[in-house]
Amino acid sequence: MPLISELPQTWIREYRELFPNRDSEIYAIRRGTFDFIFDDLAGLSPTGVLRNDINGESRVIGVIGTTAPSERKRDDTRLRGWSGRTRRTFGDAWDKGHFIAHSAGGAVVGWELNVYLQRRDLNSGWSQEGVRYRKLEERLASES
Repeated sequence: MPLISELPQTWIREYRELFPNRDSEIYAIRRGTFDFIFDDLAGLSPTGVLRNDINGESRVIGVIGTTAPSERKRDDTRLRGWSGRTRRTFGDAWDKGHFIAHSAGGAVVGWELNVYLQRRDLNSGWSQEGVRYRKLEERLASES
């Protein structure tokens, strides 16, 4: 079985093992050339299935696909609106990161599945780990 079809099933199985008492509704959501494996915990609330859990939230479990850089101009309008101004909302140490970088074909474009809170030193390449992270992003974009 190819990795692209086997890996999401492995993620889901291990995710359920890590959180055995968590109510979850897991979907694969296609955005462009990527599949986001998403636990839509918030979607269970209106059904009555979900217990009221203030610590529960929907989350991306993993993303898999093929890079496909876009020729379109990068538009961060929606990203700027996602949860307010980053520094004011989260503090100086944080950035709005992307699971899939713009340079590899990732975008916000209507659904904020591709956005998460990320350490600024990693996202901007300001730390040793951040330099390695940025090199990985550049390599993915160049191999498309």
